[in-house]
Amino acid sequence: MDLHNIEKRLENTWKNINKFCSTKNQNTLKKFQDELHANGLSNNRVLFYLNPMYMILKSVKKDADKLNKD
Repeated sequence: MDLHNIEKRLENTWKNINKFCSTKNQNTLKKFQDELHANGLSNNRVLFYLNPMYMILKSVKKDADKLNKD
């Protein structure tokens, strides 16, 4: 039972990622999600990390590999 509707929220996050992020960033976020799942994190924790990453990449309009602390 999914009380907090995590599956749907994760699905909606991916719809937004596919809509607003470049293909390169989509691939980077997919690898990031796969790594989190491989480390045994739940979908809730994956969403906790994935959503802010998406928001950052959406707002800066750069590829993730080009970002630095500046």
